[in-house]
Amino acid sequence: MRGSHHGVTVMALVPLLLLIVTQSTANPHGSGTTLADELPIPDTPPTAVANVTPLEGYIFITSFTFDGTGSWDDGSIVSYEWAFGDGYTAVGPTASHTYSSKGVWNGALIVTDDEGAQSFAPFTVTIKNRTPVINGVGGRGGHLGTAHTLEVTATDPEGDWLYYTWSQDSGPPVLIQGADEPTARFIPTVGGDYVFRIAVSDGSGANETTVNVTVVSNHPPEVTASPFNPAVSMSAGERMTFHVNAYDADGDYLIYNWTVDGSPSDAHTPNTEFNPRLPGTYALKVTVSDGYVETAHEWTVTVGPRESAAPGELPLIGIVAVALAAVIATLGIYLALLWLRKSGSGSRPTPPAPPRAPPP
Repeated sequence: MRGSHHGVTVMALVPLLLLIVTQSTANPHGSGTTLADELPIPDTPPTAVANVTPLEGYIFITSFTFDGTGSWDDGSIVSYEWAFGDGYTAVGPTASHTYSSKGVWNGALIVTDDEGAQSFAPFTVTIKNRTPVINGVGGRGGHLGTAHTLEVTATDPEGDWLYYTWSQDSGPPVLIQGADEPTARFIPTVGGDYVFRIAVSDGSGANETTVNVTVVSNHPPEVTASPFNPAVSMSAGERMTFHVNAYDADGDYLIYNWTVDGSPSDAHTPNTEFNPRLPGTYALKVTVSDGYVETAHEWTVTVGPRESAAPGELPLIGIVAVALAAVIATLGIYLALLWLRKSGSGSRPTPPAPPRAPPP
């Protein structure tokens, strides 16, 4: 009952309160203007709307468009300020911007209305990384036991520093030398097919590809020497020709190098002529290479003193000297006789006249 009584009392008082409020706010001059009409109406801040196209892109090449024309206010918007998040700003309902650094950039549009009220709209732009471009790969080599080269050329669209990583996918295991360089090397000990992988990274992303290398067994050159005997004797001043016949089962081009006591000679052919001037022991060596492996043959040449003539015999050089001297002497005698003959005909004396007979 008590609750019901109170409810009736409140409902009865409501019209009375409304009447009192209405009368108290009426203009005493009878104009009919209320107090609510004279109180200032508070300004409603503007609503900022930022549209960004696209939301993702790349440094230097993606131009982003920023549009704030969707912003609104109960009055009018007098300024638009853009903060792109990377330290750069712009003003106006629309703007464009290109980023020069990779990453996620948080920016905002700030709008101000004619009453000075402000509002802002945040936005996020993502600048992605462009991975390196692998321009070409290759492998050089071919024979077993020789160094093979792995090569890659790559560029980065954004000029970033590049990092290289070589690894082996398949084939007999080998040690990769220079595995963090653009050019790497390995020396196979077993023939077969090898597959290597190269990854090129700019620190943010990577590209990779594979290189196939086939390793074949190489046959060294086969050499037959003449003289066959590795120990040779000769005399000082004598000439002797040394010769090798070389054959390469792989058909490789052969290179010849001769040395005397370890010093290179000018001979680069299958044969050379040896002409020692002084007695002694010499090491004559020829090396035949196919560009991958070498085969060598060496002679030990013992050089004795010059051979002397047997008793009653002259060596060949003496015979030649005697013959030459005889020719010169004969020629000299002939020239002398010729000169005397010419000299005598020019100064011959006139014979005396016969005596005269006495007069009678």
